[in-house]
Amino acid sequence: MDARTQESIRKTYADLSSQQTLMQRREAEQAALRAEFDETLARYRELKGDAPAGRAGNGGGAEAAADSGERTEASDGTGTASQG
Repeated sequence: MDARTQESIRKTYADLSSQQTLMQRREAEQAALRAEFDETLARYRELKGDAPAGRAGNGGGAEAAADSGERTEASDGTGTASQG
């Protein structure tokens, strides 16, 4: 093998190693994001299940949360309560 081919093989191996490291980092980041998403979704479902907004007799719902300065999930999914 000539020197040029050997250098090409070395460069290709280094690039492959670098890409594998990057892929491992991204997979770890993806796993962390999925875990965070799952936790956030579980918390959302917990909050939504405890006090459904907009139902009669639930202790005030969005209005009580708005008075206390809390953010509630609107029926349109915007995360804001309408004033009315």
